[in-house]
Amino acid sequence: MDSPTGPQGSQPAPPVAPQQPPPPPIPPDPPGVEDPLPFARGGRGAPARAGVVLILIGTALLAAQLLPGVSIWMLWPLFIIVPGLVQCFTPDQEGYSAHRFFDGLTTVAVGLIFLGNMTGYLSWGVWWQILQLWPVLIISAGLGILGTSLGQEWPRVLGSVVVLLAFAYAAMNAYAGSPVRFVGVPGGEPFAYSEPVGSVQDANLKLSAGVGEVSIDSGRNLVSIVGESPFSAPSFSKTVTGSTANVGFKLTDEGNFMVFPGATTARVDTELSDAVTWDIEVDSGVSSFDADLSGVPVRSMRLKTGVSSNRVTLGEVPVGVPEATLSIDTGVSSVKVLVPDQAMVRVESSSGLTGHRVSPGFESQGGGVWQTPGYDQAVDSASGVWTIAVKSGVGSVTIETY
Repeated sequence: MDSPTGPQGSQPAPPVAPQQPPPPPIPPDPPGVEDPLPFARGGRGAPARAGVVLILIGTALLAAQLLPGVSIWMLWPLFIIVPGLVQCFTPDQEGYSAHRFFDGLTTVAVGLIFLGNMTGYLSWGVWWQILQLWPVLIISAGLGILGTSLGQEWPRVLGSVVVLLAFAYAAMNAYAGSPVRFVGVPGGEPFAYSEPVGSVQDANLKLSAGVGEVSIDSGRNLVSIVGESPFSAPSFSKTVTGSTANVGFKLTDEGNFMVFPGATTARVDTELSDAVTWDIEVDSGVSSFDADLSGVPVRSMRLKTGVSSNRVTLGEVPVGVPEATLSIDTGVSSVKVLVPDQAMVRVESSSGLTGHRVSPGFESQGGGVWQTPGYDQAVDSASGVWTIAVKSGVGSVTIETY
């Protein structure tokens, strides 16, 4: 008689699970086609991003080591330049293309201009000159649309080339210090104001100029202002109370502001009496500001500016003034201040993406503060000191002695 386990005593076979159909095969990539978005996915994306970061850090550290007077914080434009280079040599969804290469070069050009601003080789006025060339952007956009509609690459490449040429032209003009001129556009209307010193011993100057070049120097009259303006006529005022004068000058562009290639910017040249102690307030916009106050007694000066290149040369602290002050509030610009070699000076900087170059004669106090040895003793003895406060957004700040 057979046992319950079968004829040979074996266990019954377990039930067989139904067999699942195999998954469909994944088709291989066509030969020669690479992942068009390597930075957006895993795989090579993470090492590529890490490589870009290392390139940025290594380049900044090497430049800070080898280039005199260059701080690592001045090299933030590398975060524009290196991604532009990556764009030049990596494919997009359409693969490698000439127009992508030139788009990357345009990004690199923007970064190089910012780098020139930060290192002092280009003034911030270059952006004003680029703004004057705004029709180039319309031409470039039109070429891009034309290339897309025709399915042709060359119009898009030509659009990038046009922008690159405009950048190069503006940079060369900014480096040479000459304005952008395409055609012989007449200059602005000239103006001139002058007032004698008389019995004035102290004076307040409030000077406001929007778009233009502003300079201040020493002179014999209480104040002399000459220049030219493509805008409406400037306003000038002077009131005298006892031995104190209040002088006001405003160059307005309200209702007359136009930007076009060859447009004339305003120019204001000011001379102040070297026999009067001055309190000065200057408000300038997109401009170049150069003040040589080495021969002008200045008790206080306040400079407020937007996108500009600024140079201020200070003289000795006026006799009887325990503390003379210079306050600079600027947006995107370069600031250079020169102080007498023997002056007692304190510099306080509150800045964003700004590089600092401070004379070796100053001692760092930390927190964006530098001062000359003996400054505290000079304050205690009220022997006359300079206090310089700089508030800057993006740019460079240089403090030198002469």
